[in-house]
Amino acid sequence: MKILIVPVSWNSTFKDSASERFRCDWLLPHLPADKYDGSQEPNDYDVIIYQKGFRPDMLEERHGLLTVFDSTDPFWLVSNQDELKFLYEHVDLITVPTPGLAGSCEKTCPLPVYVVPDGHDLKYYEVTKIHKKRRPVFVWFGYSLNWDQSTDLIDAISDYKLITISDSPVGWRKDQWIKWDINTVNENIVKGDIVLCPRDPNGFKSDNKKITSWALGMPIVEVPEDIPKFLEWEAREHDQTLHTWDIIQHRAQASADKMRGILARSLELSVVGRQLNGT
Repeated sequence: MKILIVPVSWNSTFKDSASERFRCDWLLPHLPADKYDGSQEPNDYDVIIYQKGFRPDMLEERHGLLTVFDSTDPFWLVSNQDELKFLYEHVDLITVPTPGLAGSCEKTCPLPVYVVPDGHDLKYYEVTKIHKKRRPVFVWFGYSLNWDQSTDLIDAISDYKLITISDSPVGWRKDQWIKWDINTVNENIVKGDIVLCPRDPNGFKSDNKKITSWALGMPIVEVPEDIPKFLEWEAREHDQTLHTWDIIQHRAQASADKMRGILARSLELSVVGRQLNGT
């Protein structure tokens, strides 16, 4: 089974996307798959996966391949009906990272919807936090537009130092801001002691921030009520021993295995369907 992934960055100004790492780059060697760069011929593949963005110019030519649309966003809630109609006519199935997204999508989508969790390359997390006895420093990292989702947590730590790591300064504590960079973000995260990781009430967001934090040895707080249990450094150190299985379950190999199984079954059904239809 030959697989081609069209990344979110292809023919786009959207670079350094977390979803491209978790759902494309880190899965490539495990599927295995090729990353589309404009030079490949789609007809040489069995499966083509379009990541996140609509590609009308490419989708119009389906090439007879199993065509997958992989999204980390609830596109069905923000796209107009013409866009959705076009997409559903040109792909065979949808993949998303969370059960919450899948459940919402299935309410209106006429196609099969599957959950493939974000996959982490554990070799990337070479830094491990060494917790020490001190007043905790909190860390928030992520895309600046998501800052407002952390308001309750931010208000609850007004007396503590906060480091923010993002593409642009956020909130009212810009003096603590560090620009996000793929090569330094892990080192900057472990400068703190506790990561702010607000709970998504819809269950749409993947666990990638949570898994990243745990892989670096950092405890996370999702709601203000979580904060007191990590104020003592011994509790933060103990938390490092609790999440090994969560991290293993989200490694890139596990996500690739799940994706490959879905694609293999779908290809099989596609072949049987063509045989039944005499095509």
